Amino acid sequence: MSGAPLPEFKGRAGWEFTDISKLDFSAYPDTGEGDAGAAGVEKIVPDFDDAIRIVQVDGTTIELPDGLPEGVTVTSLEKAIADGLVPAGKPGQLVDSTKDVFVERNAADGRGGLFVHIAKGVQLERPIQATIVQATSGTTLNQRTLIVAEEGSKAEVWDQVLSSTDDLDALMTTIVELHVGDGANLRYVGVQGLSEKSYVFGTQQAEIGRDGTLDWVALGFGAAKGRVRMASRLAGPGAHGKVTGAYASR
Repeated sequence: MSGAPLPEFKGRAGWEFTDISKLDFSAYPDTGEGDAGAAGVEKIVPDFDDAIRIVQVDGTTIELPDGLPEGVTVTSLEKAIADGLVPAGKPGQLVDSTKDVFVERNAADGRGGLFVHIAKGVQLERPIQATIVQATSGTTLNQRTLIVAEEGSKAEVWDQVLSSTDDLDALMTTIVELHVGDGANLRYVGVQGLSEKSYVFGTQQAEIGRDGTLDWVALGFGAAKGRVRMASRLAGPGAHGKVTGAYASR
């Protein structure tokens, strides 16, 4: 890591309204292995009917789906990279890990994460439900999501991050990369339900191909302070992207 500095409040474009001068980044080491039982996963993970589920607790993926339709991959990003399932040039094609201290730290931690790949022409009718639970106070959870919807495919993904308790004092970094191919249709719902004592910082980027459609919904229901940057690039004629955000202060 190059050791990029923390951005200064009112000293850097985009950070005019986020004062993190009291944040001691080094006081939140990367989280360790997760324990589903200790985190109370059964009580806090919503149960969506007929959803394809994947669950991560701290740095450990503790539930993976099986019996997936042909042409559909849903697994941890860590496992996908190890198994050679990630298309060439991804992750990292959309988000530069060298210019932001939070992105840099996230990219250096290769554990867990979410990888979804929908092959060309596949129309997935069941929603994908990914739940990431941060359970250890005083740590940083580096969560990364990579979704690739190939040409003519269709999918819906709910990607939620939660704290195990209402008073968890922790930090989360997040990187999301959404690749929507030509003529593909992706609905992506990102839900942030962290405790009101937690920080969250992230960069989320989408690229939409010719005649592709992205319906992106961002829901924020927690965290004490943070900043998540979202951006979409329309990469071909007829590309369409819609971003809807809803936030609750308490």
